[in-house]
Amino acid sequence: MQKEMRKAINKLDAKMRNRERYWKDKYNEKKRNKKYLENKEKWSKKYQLKNKKKVIFNYSNGTMKCCKCGFSDLRALILDHKNGKGNIHRKKVGSHLYQWLIKNNFPKDNYQVLCMNCQWIKRYKNKELQKGI
Repeated sequence: MQKEMRKAINKLDAKMRNRERYWKDKYNEKKRNKKYLENKEKWSKKYQLKNKKKVIFNYSNGTMKCCKCGFSDLRALILDHKNGKGNIHRKKVGSHLYQWLIKNNFPKDNYQVLCMNCQWIKRYKNKELQKGI
């Protein structure tokens, strides 16, 4: 009889400990998620900027300038597909082109660094604009 009572008490104690552990873990998880959400944008922006600097530096041969006009403000520099068709390539690669380029050791065949103005001029001259714009 005593053994059965001890087993029952131990079972209840185990359930209570598990419940306490569950709620404690739940609370800590909420705190971790809150910190993650607060820092997510900041970290991802830093990561994106770091990747962009690597790619622009590599494809501009270390000058960090537009290959057409020499503009050097990093905020306006982008990577351009020389032959157009960037949309098709982006569909194959996904939206993280800079990460893909870094992982594939910066393939040099059809990329160039342009400022946004030169890129829009190129798109207009080559009739790369989408219909309806």
